[in-house]
Amino acid sequence: MVTQKAGLDALVAVQYVAVVRVQSFEAPKVESAEEFTPGAVAGDVAVFDLETGRQLGAYRYAAKNAPNVKVDVSKRDDDLIFDLGSEATRAVVRRFAELAPSASVQAPAPPASASAAPAKK
Repeated sequence: MVTQKAGLDALVAVQYVAVVRVQSFEAPKVESAEEFTPGAVAGDVAVFDLETGRQLGAYRYAAKNAPNVKVDVSKRDDDLIFDLGSEATRAVVRRFAELAPSASVQAPAPPASASAAPAKK
């Protein structure tokens, strides 16, 4: 369990912030209970030093739905959007780690979702 003090200490220790912008978004489309057309998202990330306010760099990212998303039939659209967001987060973090291998990256934890039968197209 994270204490309030530990949470504040972690916040004070943050050196950099990344601003993620979405430039294009295409929602996934449910075709049937078993098939979907993947969605896609692309944009850019600007990284800033919090102490100086200086922009340290920027890069682009792109992501699409995984081909084998597990989808709960009662909430197919939600599961596909959740997966697309997860894929975008992975793309942003992976590229940042490539550009700044010694930096520690903490992405926000995704909310719980996605479950049952696989669906893909």
